[in-house]
Amino acid sequence: MPHKKRRPMRLLIFITIFGLIACNDSKKQTEKSADTSQTDSLEQSKPDRSYTTDFNNKDEASIKVDSNNTQIKNVTYSEQYLDRDNELDYYIAKQTQEIITSRGAEGQDSKITLDFFSLKDGKLVKTISKTTDVISVSSQYLHSTKYGCCGAENYNELSSIWKDEIFLKYNSKYYYIEIPNAHTSFYLGYLCDARDEGKLILGELYLTHSLPSLPEGKHFYSETFKTVNKIIFKAKTKEIFDKIVPFTPTMTLVKNTDKDQLIEYPDHQELQLWSFNNAKGLNGVDFLGLKIQFENDTIIPIDIPIKNGFLFGDSLNERTVYIYK
Repeated sequence: MPHKKRRPMRLLIFITIFGLIACNDSKKQTEKSADTSQTDSLEQSKPDRSYTTDFNNKDEASIKVDSNNTQIKNVTYSEQYLDRDNELDYYIAKQTQEIITSRGAEGQDSKITLDFFSLKDGKLVKTISKTTDVISVSSQYLHSTKYGCCGAENYNELSSIWKDEIFLKYNSKYYYIEIPNAHTSFYLGYLCDARDEGKLILGELYLTHSLPSLPEGKHFYSETFKTVNKIIFKAKTKEIFDKIVPFTPTMTLVKNTDKDQLIEYPDHQELQLWSFNNAKGLNGVDFLGLKIQFENDTIIPIDIPIKNGFLFGDSLNERTVYIYK
């Protein structure tokens, strides 16, 4: 009898041990599955080795100070999405700025060098150097600004990236006109730095066309920039010249119809010409494009019409406009 009473207890112990073994095996299997899942996740997150991770062009910022000057070198990197030969792609832009300031003097000497590297293989594609204080990069062009000294206005340039060609020079701000769905736009800028007392020149107005380029076999429109008009503003007499304020005159683009949209930005004004939506070419693009107001003791208004896409309809590059009062 005592022997028979112990058998259920042995059976209970056997069942318990078997359950623990089965549970442990299940846990190991779960952990193995989790490890496999984590390994798969790590494999998927590994970087694409077809792209380089080292551009071998690293540089460091520095500063040097002596009794007369401070020399500062700043180095920054950014990723840019740029159009090159009708193809959009990613590039690394390295910007190196070298600044020299002198104690007791206004302004600074600043040089900026831009190095563009292919994102895929790290090869240097283009180097551009400019004597300027600020450069910003868009997909199609560069915008550089040299700060004015001693109360003068800032000097600005818009230039192509790969050819490094200046297509607009201006002070203060630029004026941008876009014809929607036509891949056609205009850039206007007034340069008061062209002021010349001996020639009684007050300043110059430039118009640049940005027209579409789509070579055979390409799928993306590029912009081609060409400065097509320059208007030279001259005072008729020395007395008139001396009275006119030696800064950029008040300027505004003019809507053709209520369909158009005029937008004001800190550095430029933009006109969306929906009244010429999807225009094929420049013929017929006629409207009162720009209003200018020179100032002395009175306001001197001048209207600059755009005809067939040119200032005053001139396909010739240069025209002189005289200020009589």
